[in-house]
Amino acid sequence: MSFMTEVSIMKNCACLACGSSNVEIQSESTPFEYKGETTLIPHSFICCNDCGSETETDDHSKESKRLTIAFRKKVDGLLSGAEIKAIRNQFKINQFEAAKIFGGGEVAFSKYENDDVSQSESMDNLLIVAREIPGAFILLAKKAGVSVSPANFRTVAFYRAYRPRRKSTIAQIGNEIPVSNPRHIIDSWNTKNDITPRRESDSSLVNVMGEKVIELSYCEVRHAF
Repeated sequence: MSFMTEVSIMKNCACLACGSSNVEIQSESTPFEYKGETTLIPHSFICCNDCGSETETDDHSKESKRLTIAFRKKVDGLLSGAEIKAIRNQFKINQFEAAKIFGGGEVAFSKYENDDVSQSESMDNLLIVAREIPGAFILLAKKAGVSVSPANFRTVAFYRAYRPRRKSTIAQIGNEIPVSNPRHIIDSWNTKNDITPRRESDSSLVNVMGEKVIELSYCEVRHAF
């Protein structure tokens, strides 16, 4: 069963069958079912009022296919094309660079973002990890030989993966440690965990997104998050 939804007169176009210019665009929606879920997919075609022929153009066919794939992505719980584009824009990289970093082929991200194809579940998971943990993205970019600048990332996005139980960032925690007292115990989470920074084993101050951040490596930092 199909449902007629729109009819519009098409100008400057001729019927592909008889050449008549007396044609119009007709659009109808057809139910599409996938894994128990149903939606209406619109289909547009050229209808000739003289010979009665109906022709679906390549552009109309492509649009219907994209809507179908977008629906399948939604049902499968995958990122939509718009969401994938947002992730790429978050890190200020082009489609070619994204393909080098995440894989999939040179034109993969053009197809993902336009809903021409569905990305694999593993690709989907990789993109989600990169979105939620920008530090993981930096590692992947470095491995792929793509130059990215952490300074372009928003601080909020970077720290989302390392959000402490209180409203302090690691930078603020580092500022609370007196240099004269390297064994100072941070107990801001009201726990019994000793997360004392060990100056002899701590990493040096590193610059992440323009902030000086102390990397608490040996000090059981996992107890602080």
